[in-house]
Amino acid sequence: MEREEASKIKIHTELVNTGDSSIGIIHGDPLTGAVVGERSNRPDIIYSFVGISKSLANNEVYSFDKDKMINITPEDQILYTQTIFSINGESKTIELNINLDEVD
Repeated sequence: MEREEASKIKIHTELVNTGDSSIGIIHGDPLTGAVVGERSNRPDIIYSFVGISKSLANNEVYSFDKDKMINITPEDQILYTQTIFSINGESKTIELNINLDEVD
């Protein structure tokens, strides 16, 4: 993530297979959703679970989503991201709360 200007940030997302062998993943669209706001008042991330399949070799980087530009205001403090997918049939969710004051 990087600040494009005072009121915009650019988000690039990717998964990396850090395991020792190939894996199969299935995910929806987007792979990673992102919204600005605290948990109590942020909008929901909308996913389309279309079952996109991808095999990832060891150390392979996978980026499904295009870079996103998100408008922010001086009052915005947190960017929330959520990635939902399955690896060889096992569901996984990665959630991050990123302090916008720390984004350069």
